[in-house]
Amino acid sequence: MWINDDGNLWNFKVKAAVDYAARTFTTHPTDTISVALDSHGDPYDISVKFYEGKILEGAATTPSGMPADSIFFIAEFEDDPGYGYVFKGFRRTGFAADDF
Repeated sequence: MWINDDGNLWNFKVKAAVDYAARTFTTHPTDTISVALDSHGDPYDISVKFYEGKILEGAATTPSGMPADSIFFIAEFEDDPGYGYVFKGFRRTGFAADDF
């Protein structure tokens, strides 16, 4: 599965291994290189590790009050070692009230 931050924190794109039955995902120590963009928009390779990646079916409530799947993971970036950044959100519903 590809995870793309789309510039919300870091502009990165990482390939993660998925366990569909368990609804979990992670990066492997030998497969953690992602493409990121620096402040000038130039791409560079960086190691990114995901921890505790999971999808929780129907666990989120969107701003419009609709149920949606939740996503959660912690990311550690090679150029900021020792810091885990928490990413969480919900599956896009397509309703205008949920897009922000």
